[in-house]
Amino acid sequence: MKKYIFYLLMIGISLIIIISFYSNNDQNEKSNSNNTREGMGLNSNTIQIGLLDTNGKLIDNGSKLLEKKNKLDYTISIDNFIDNESEYKLIVLADFQQVSFTVSGEEFITYDFNIGANESKNIETRIDYKEPINEIVYLLIKEPNFLFKPEEITPEVMEAAGYLEQILTLRFSVDNGSKNIDFSNKFLENNSIPIVEAYLSANSSVLDPVFEKKSGEKLKLSIGNVLDEELELAVIQFVNWDQLEFEKGKDVEYLKVEPGKVYTKDIELPKVEKEKNYQVIAFYKPYSVSPSDYNSLFTFGTYRLVISPR
Repeated sequence: MKKYIFYLLMIGISLIIIISFYSNNDQNEKSNSNNTREGMGLNSNTIQIGLLDTNGKLIDNGSKLLEKKNKLDYTISIDNFIDNESEYKLIVLADFQQVSFTVSGEEFITYDFNIGANESKNIETRIDYKEPINEIVYLLIKEPNFLFKPEEITPEVMEAAGYLEQILTLRFSVDNGSKNIDFSNKFLENNSIPIVEAYLSANSSVLDPVFEKKSGEKLKLSIGNVLDEELELAVIQFVNWDQLEFEKGKDVEYLKVEPGKVYTKDIELPKVEKEKNYQVIAFYKPYSVSPSDYNSLFTFGTYRLVISPR
């Protein structure tokens, strides 16, 4: 079995995340969050997340989930093996659209919780659905209520921005039915900037990070392909962790990007009545996740942006 490990390097108040996988084949099945693997336990500066079935077995990221009568009953397991209490928000996507889910008999569209330093938590979830689902995504947002508004750009600020940018993600297939993808979009090829996975900037020819903007301001969203093969992506956006349409009736933008290419489109920031977080998230290879295809599990976010009212 496999579980995401997020290695955290502490630099002041900022954190850097490096994502890797480890094999769990040599361990007994995991029925709780207490992982004693050498270097991965208490005080290891790691955040570990995984999905457990009803028997407490850890499920390979990218594998197929088994549904029962249009219900998905699975447990999110989180080990917060760092030296401070952390706040998280759980979001569930069905075919890259935000859906409600149940925790302890109560329905949520997002679920907030805290985990103490060097503590673990299991969250039993249920997803009810009527229409066929091809892919389920569990998103875990770190410090979701923190508004990051640095006064200047320093190496320490960029390290903190990189930590907040990272989304902890578990992706799984559900049904094997074919999915018709509409790749029509308003992205245009951009040859004037370096290759980036996902980036918000004020100018389409310069990659200057932006961390705070006003409602209604326009930005450039760039999506790139660092791989050596053509890449399909699904792109979504959140305001205050609620999914926002790109245009009427279009919650998800799908695009194909050739190797070494970057595509850019205009983004108009939505109206807000108070300061809110905004972020765009891009998913590699939608509806093609597999435990054996490392790239199919990738998810990238833009730097988190604070939108202020005019």
